[in-house]
Amino acid sequence: MNIGIISFRALNKRFSYEEKRLKEEAIKKGHKVHLMRYQRCMMTFEGHGTLGIRYGKRPFPEVDLIIPRASVLTNAPLRTSVVEHLQLMGLPMLNEYNAILRAKNKLQTLQILSHYEVPVVKTAVVNNSKYLKQATRYIGTFPIIMKTTYGSYGNGVAIVESQRSVKSTYGILSDSVGTKNIILLQEYIAESEGKDIRLFVVNGEVIATMQRSAEDGDFRSNVGQGGSGMGYTPTEEEIHMAVKATKALGLEVSGVDIIQTKNGPAIMEVNANPGFKELEEISGVNVAGKIIEYSEKFAQEYVAGSIV
Repeated sequence: MNIGIISFRALNKRFSYEEKRLKEEAIKKGHKVHLMRYQRCMMTFEGHGTLGIRYGKRPFPEVDLIIPRASVLTNAPLRTSVVEHLQLMGLPMLNEYNAILRAKNKLQTLQILSHYEVPVVKTAVVNNSKYLKQATRYIGTFPIIMKTTYGSYGNGVAIVESQRSVKSTYGILSDSVGTKNIILLQEYIAESEGKDIRLFVVNGEVIATMQRSAEDGDFRSNVGQGGSGMGYTPTEEEIHMAVKATKALGLEVSGVDIIQTKNGPAIMEVNANPGFKELEEISGVNVAGKIIEYSEKFAQEYVAGSIV
């Protein structure tokens, strides 16, 4: 099988650990791999609805399946449009365009999960600074968490200790990633003690988990922000929540972040481009290998017409 892996990292950055691991595991299993940059993909349109694509100065490689690594924080619909383009050309995609956008947009994620009765953290969304006081009253008590609608690896998130700091934090965040004025205010879960759980889902199954703890002096448990991870055995409820959330968003592969609250576990975030470097080290699970194994099955079922 020919597998295309599309990186969305900046051209001046090396391919990520995850991208290189996926290539390594695919080659081990006898597949041919094309590791590509999205910036070099040139979408073309001609005549009567003919879609095409080139890669730099060459024809686009012949592939049986694409694995997009959509690490984008701004202009996600435009910057990931190559994913939709390739889908419309009939290529199976792990994950698909609309599913990526649902997960990238924290507001849309909350809407969908709430619709399917998946527990989430108490949240208020404001579109104008005039309503910040009402939003903080709805949340209840300080400190509170403020987030941009787009963000990853702990970016676009702040903790606010008092009403006096709310407006200035709102101004900083609302200008940070191109989603001016639309900010999420969330309850701070003190009982979690700076910890959350990452569950990695592939094809409706949790394949690996870890618990993450924030660095001293920080509230973000993301390993990229200095947090640390350790082994963790999830409960049946947590597994059910992670799988249900992944399916609700239409993802094939996801990283689901769950936090423990006084009312039980709740989902903080669902990632369409989850990292797994620390997860492989801590859990001992070959996450990249599991993804490639599922890619084989996914491509076969797509061709057979059982996935549309």
